[in-house]
Amino acid sequence: MSCVGQPSIPDGYPTGAASGTPPTVTFICNPGYTLSGNPTYTCDTSTSCDIIQLACVAGEEMFNKYVFPNLTITPGATAVTGIYVKNGEMFVHNTRVQSVSVEKCIEELAEWLKQFHKPILSKIDIE
Repeated sequence: MSCVGQPSIPDGYPTGAASGTPPTVTFICNPGYTLSGNPTYTCDTSTSCDIIQLACVAGEEMFNKYVFPNLTITPGATAVTGIYVKNGEMFVHNTRVQSVSVEKCIEELAEWLKQFHKPILSKIDIE
């Protein structure tokens, strides 16, 4: 009924067991709600991943931090995001950016979120 990296959705739930190759789960909405988007989620079969950017937008307010990776950024992720590491420095579309540890990023995000009443977070994964 669940798999690694599976998102949660408000007013809905996953159904069935994670099955297939790669494993997938399908989401169903609670009565009175309509699903927007693909109801099937492909499970993350990797055992390691890294956060390399954390960004949030709320109206005019924006939080955006780059996180220095512990793992090598894949060519596919670089192709989509433009983010890469060279000689111990992080770049986005060939421009050097300041990066922080994941712990520092989470601390700063938690502080930034305090200005909002009941914030909702979602995520995007890129391999």
